[in-house]
Amino acid sequence: KFPHDTNEIILSSNTALYSYPEIHAKELLVLDVGTTLSVLHNWEISKSEKWVRVELASNKFLDDPNKTLKGWIKM
Repeated sequence: KFPHDTNEIILSSNTALYSYPEIHAKELLVLDVGTTLSVLHNWEISKSEKWVRVELASNKFLDDPNKTLKGWIKM
């Protein structure tokens, strides 16, 4: 169960990051276990399908400026 007032999550398994909240959406990348994400938005499609818009932590000085930083994960 995902609490709606959470601002940050840490992944407990490898998780796909999608371009929009749809299982057939383009998969942007796979996030590793332990990745810390900031929660931007919760989206509940149905009782059994919940999505979260997230942003990856980044170092703006060291990271590639073209690196994907935002996307959707299915909860």
